[in-house]
Amino acid sequence: MYTARIISGIGIGSLSVTGPMSIVELAPAEIRGLLTAWYTIAMGIALFTSVFCVYGIFLHMDPGRLQYQIVWFSPAIFMFFAILASFFICESPRWLMMV
Repeated sequence: MYTARIISGIGIGSLSVTGPMSIVELAPAEIRGLLTAWYTIAMGIALFTSVFCVYGIFLHMDPGRLQYQIVWFSPAIFMFFAILASFFICESPRWLMMV
């Protein structure tokens, strides 16, 4: 559990800087601030939700291998869906690189 928290903390630390910078570089000037604000709000909601997911698993599951595996691999499921959805979004960073 401690290792998962450390790795997640390192990832969130870098995402809180590189994510908004990428949005500012790629977004049109009219909606640049709005997109950056929504990114920050979404990241805050994700952090809030993840803390309570870990707390719920800690309270309602017996200690063991499955307890940390659920906390470790559940974000991978959501990231898979995000990567899959990126193939259907027009003007995403992936689309801009292809053009």
